[in-house]
Amino acid sequence: MLNFKNYTIREELGRSTPSQSGLFTSGHEKHHLTIEILNNENGDKFTHRTSYQYNPSATTYQENDGLLAVIMDADSFASTRYLENFIAEFGYDDRKKAEKAFNACKRAFEFFLKARIDEPKLGILRDMLDE
Repeated sequence: MLNFKNYTIREELGRSTPSQSGLFTSGHEKHHLTIEILNNENGDKFTHRTSYQYNPSATTYQENDGLLAVIMDADSFASTRYLENFIAEFGYDDRKKAEKAFNACKRAFEFFLKARIDEPKLGILRDMLDE
C-alpha cells in the first residue's frame, strides 16, 4: 500500500494467468494485476485490472513494481497520444500488436485520469516509485 497526496494506492499481484501467450521472453510469467486507488478526501475508489509480466529467474517482484509498470504504460500513451506516433516511438513492425499495446496504455492513462491523477501528479508518482 502506498500513500500519495490524498490517495491510498494498493496493488495486488495475483496468480499466473491461465494463458501464457504473448510473453516477452520464455522466462517471463504473466500474472493478474489489480490496482486500486482510493481518494481519501471523498471516498471514491477506482480499480484497474490488467496483466503484468516479469521474469522470476532474472528479478524478484518488489512491492509496487506492477503499479510502476502501469504508470509507465500511461506515460507511453501520454507521450504519443496517437497510434502512429506510438508505432514510431516504440518501433513496432506489427500493427496489430502495436494497437493492442497502445490500447492497453490508453486504458492505463484513462484509469489515472478518472481517479483524478493527472499527468503532473503521475510524473511525481512515477519518480517517487522509480528511485
